[in-house]
Amino acid sequence: MDEVATDHAAVLGRKLAALRDPVLRLGWAEDLLRRLSLDRAVALLGASLGEPGRDPQQDDLFLNLTLVLVQPALEERRRAIGAQALLHGPAEIGWLFGHRPDEGPAPAPQPVPDHGRGRPITLGERKSLARGRDRQLLARVIRDPHPDVVSILLANPALIESDVRRLASRRPVDPEILRQILAQPRWAIRYEVRLAIAQNPHLPIELAVALGALLRRSDARTLAAAPDLRPALREVCRWVATPATTH
Repeated sequence: MDEVATDHAAVLGRKLAALRDPVLRLGWAEDLLRRLSLDRAVALLGASLGEPGRDPQQDDLFLNLTLVLVQPALEERRRAIGAQALLHGPAEIGWLFGHRPDEGPAPAPQPVPDHGRGRPITLGERKSLARGRDRQLLARVIRDPHPDVVSILLANPALIESDVRRLASRRPVDPEILRQILAQPRWAIRYEVRLAIAQNPHLPIELAVALGALLRRSDARTLAAAPDLRPALREVCRWVATPATTH
């Protein structure tokens, strides 16, 4: 392990720890990844991934860097980091962030939920419902298949984590909806939400693999034994469940 990169990760981990707001933390991580050269970004990810004797804050650093790299705005950067790491190491970073052809099923058309009005309702009306505070109506809006409706819903203060977990677990679902959940710092930092997203077969596989590295060992072990898990994600889960094994 590069000692300079390890020291750099420790310093940055302490800076990150001083930020409490998840929006500020992810914004800081995004700015950092945009400013660093490709070589330094790869080295930082490798150092923050985790090694014996690592600084306690480095796991948190890797979490925030990963949550930024799974955003659409940094897709090109993520793939460049993966390609660089596959050529020059660390191999784990190339494995986790490299480009992979998508292997998920195409989502089937989904009906608009019945809102009890006795007629089809317009997209504008559905968006308006997504801004409401009525829990019974929100339970229906969660089933709406349109990403624009869900985008409004995810910013609704009345939404709670169990609602988002249901949304993240929905199958079939438009992959854009899963991306939108990850784009909301309020929800992306919630472990159970990420767990639901990572195992959803409609999430692009390269994002699922990156999120797989953030799993707890017990969950990784459980998922690795799931018969319907995609092979690439299963491989990551096995690696997380047995961290002493070198990939």
